[in-house]
Amino acid sequence: MAKSLGFDASYISRICSDQRKPSNIGEFVDSVCSYVINNYSDIKFKQIVADLISLDFDEIQDDDSYYNELQEWFFYKEEDSLSSDSVNSFLSKLDEFNLEEYIKTIKFDEIKVPTMPFQIKSSKNYYGIEQMREGELDFFKHTVLSKTKKPIFMYNDMPMQDMAEDIDFGKKWMFAIACSLKKGLHLNMIHNLDRPFNELMLGLESFIPIYMTGQISPYYFESPTANIFNHTLYCSEVCALAGEGLSKYHNKAKYYLTSKKDELSFYKSLSNDLLSQALPLMKIYTKENFEEFEKFIEKEKNNNYKIVELENKHLNKAFKNISFTICEDKWVMVKKNKSPEIRFMIQHPVLRDAIENFVISVEE
Repeated sequence: MAKSLGFDASYISRICSDQRKPSNIGEFVDSVCSYVINNYSDIKFKQIVADLISLDFDEIQDDDSYYNELQEWFFYKEEDSLSSDSVNSFLSKLDEFNLEEYIKTIKFDEIKVPTMPFQIKSSKNYYGIEQMREGELDFFKHTVLSKTKKPIFMYNDMPMQDMAEDIDFGKKWMFAIACSLKKGLHLNMIHNLDRPFNELMLGLESFIPIYMTGQISPYYFESPTANIFNHTLYCSEVCALAGEGLSKYHNKAKYYLTSKKDELSFYKSLSNDLLSQALPLMKIYTKENFEEFEKFIEKEKNNNYKIVELENKHLNKAFKNISFTICEDKWVMVKKNKSPEIRFMIQHPVLRDAIENFVISVEE
């Protein structure tokens, strides 16, 4: 099966033992289903498969129904419980998170943003995983060590697992983000949400420390981007990092870092156009833009939208430091009451519905 799917056998084994997850689960499931149909279609094997996924043998007689039932089994057998668990994990971490303690832990207050200029060639190529890691850090070095105070644009739909396998790189990358925030730079980040719900929630969970600073505006694309040909684009006032590669051959991808005036102008325009096509994943309100929040709520009430605040003993048992306001089919507001006080207005329909349904079930 590994040979047929184009994967290493040990990789398949780690997926089976839940030690790894495919970077593109939809494509992986499709390949596995096709393999089973092509190799296990006689009566004996179909009966085994039917028993395995708790179906009547008659339900998988033709290839289409065989494929559909297999795919449904892979994707939806435990969807509700997994989704509930991942929402609970996200909200619990948000409930417990204390920004002041986190700042002390990572010694954010002690970070001194260097002022020595970082010299790079006007352009540079980075080939393969190791060099691409270097390219990401070079982008942040060049940006943070410049005089710019303008926002950073970030979009990346390339696979991230192999980049993240280097723990040392992960620490340096987070330090680069911390330096950007320390300098006061705002991040406009388009998240890649074209992934299974539970992976999506896990990714959002990892960004809670950054969200809590209020220095990030998260966005998403309504329509999924291509999952075969992947791209990266980071853009600041002084340089741009552009990447391209194939999802199954990430180790052959490349990054291109440039500070050339004409090329930088092109990438700035491209990042602005991408941002104009994106929708807000959530709107983050801190004490700095509290007045904007009050105006928003007043406007919603004037439109006669049904706004319900949820805060009772059942929710208080589950969450001690967050409360919820729901505007049905429009948005969910998660308010963190201290450390620090902050509001997340979530508009993405899948994420909004999942949190709304979870909170209402806890309340009931």
